[in-house]
Order: sequence, then C-alpha cells, then structure tokens
Amino acid sequence: MIRLLRLLLLLALVSTVPALARQSQWRPVDGPYGGTSVAALASPEPGVVLAGTPGGLFRSDDAGQTWAPDGDGLTGAARDVRAILTARDGSVWVGAFGGGIRRRTEPDGSWRSTGETRAYVHALAEGSRAVYAGTSAGLLRTTDGGGSFMTQLVNGRNLPVSAVEADGTTVWAGTPEGVYRSLDE
Repeated sequence: MIRLLRLLLLLALVSTVPALARQSQWRPVDGPYGGTSVAALASPEPGVVLAGTPGGLFRSDDAGQTWAPDGDGLTGAARDVRAILTARDGSVWVGAFGGGIRRRTEPDGSWRSTGETRAYVHALAEGSRAVYAGTSAGLLRTTDGGGSFMTQLVNGRNLPVSAVEADGTTVWAGTPEGVYRSLDE
C-alpha cells in the first residue's frame, strides 16, 4: 500500500513538471524611446499598443517590434503621458503629468485640449455616462467629451486620486487613504 502511494505521488510530481515548464515568460520589447519609463499602456484595437512615456505617446502595430511617435500635437508638459484611455467611441484620451488632459478623435486625428489643462493626471477611466480622471487635485468628471470637468468628492472630501477604474455605473478611486467605490457614478 505504501509503495502504491509513493508511486502515485511520484507520478503526480512528474506530471506537473511539463506544466511548470510551459508557464509564460516575459520578454523585453525594443523601445519606445520617448523616455526612460513607460507610464501607461493601452490597446485601442487588436495588435496595436500605445505607450505613454515622459517623452510622448508611442504606437506599435507589430507586437512591440517597432515603435513610432503617435503624439503629433502633444507639446510641452502635455508630452509627459501618464494615463491613456481608449474610449468606446474610438477616441483616445491622454493624461499628462502637469499638462492636463488631451483628446484625439477621428477622422483628422489631431489632439485637442480638453477643459482640464492644469492637473497632474495619474489615471483615466470611462464609465457608462462620464469619463473620469484621477489627479493630484482630486477626482475629475466630464460628461461633455472633455469640454468641462467637475471635481467629484470622494468620501465627502477632495482627495488626491492616483488610480481610477469604472465598470458601468460603478467607479473605483484609489487614494492615499485607501480604495473608495461609488455605485452610481
């Protein structure tokens, strides 16, 4: 009986070795060269990756083999891209560290300043009725495509928000005090 148990244990261990060997491996990609670190990543469509860096926004259409600048019109502080949002309507939003929020829409593809140009933007998210920005000045909300932003109080106060996520009408905000949730946007 003990021999049978040992044999079964040995077979179980041997059968797990191939599974461990198949685990995914991380490999570096070449670039982008706009900065020493990548602050944000987004995939607006299959096979396309956008990378936000201190030197601007970059795009790869070939799984990171090559990168090209994708931020024509992002100048000054707006080039330090820290957050990227690919919205349901096809527009791309970027948040810059000290350069506010910019939005690019089709068909011309040019970047437009939104109603928020001062904030240190850390994160962007799209809810069912609004776009949210987590900033050093608090949680901002726009319902008019970035024309104007309103400050949203978190737990009754204007807390800095370093992370924001939205799922339908539920919005999550990461603050220095912890994570807060709103169920009704």
